[in-house]
Amino acid sequence: KVAYDGYLDYYHLPILHRDSFGPDMSTQALYDWWGPHQRVSAPDRTFGTKLDGKAEADWTDADLTAGVWTIFPHVSIAGFDNGQVYMVSQLFPGAAVGESYTTQTFLHTSPEPVDGEAEFIAERMAFNLRVVRDEDYFTGLRIQRNVETGAKKEFVFGRNEGGGQRFHGWVQRILDTDDAALPELFRGSVRRPAAT
Repeated sequence: KVAYDGYLDYYHLPILHRDSFGPDMSTQALYDWWGPHQRVSAPDRTFGTKLDGKAEADWTDADLTAGVWTIFPHVSIAGFDNGQVYMVSQLFPGAAVGESYTTQTFLHTSPEPVDGEAEFIAERMAFNLRVVRDEDYFTGLRIQRNVETGAKKEFVFGRNEGGGQRFHGWVQRILDTDDAALPELFRGSVRRPAAT
């Protein structure tokens, strides 16, 4: 839970990642969701103007995949460097409560890297791995240890934690739903286009 929560918000970026990439990041977040799946992105005043007047065929993959996408219940896809590198994180439960492990896969969009691009991609992968391991997960482990003390029984998500609110709301709905009713729970949650 603690490891996954970090993929669901932006407010921690300028603070937790102040020594790596965070100082220039917005703490504000926009959320889009489809049933239990969601995307968090930062408000960008220029986004609309980038696409305004452009034919859909000319929209780039980077324009459309910005942000961090989470596929319920345990996958996160984050794009970096204007859509050149993507980090796919899969989180799995560990052997005991409070333990988990993450498999990360890095993808790049160049079919054949040009001169210097392979080195750039390798550097970006190493940087992202270090940030997740040494900043996000290091802090998450400390939070988990504090949670396990039992000193605090409840945790409140703030207004800037919409992703965490939505994710944990879905977990609770699933726990509260009879197995036979689960298909209907998911069927009723997907945004559908209006009937024409």
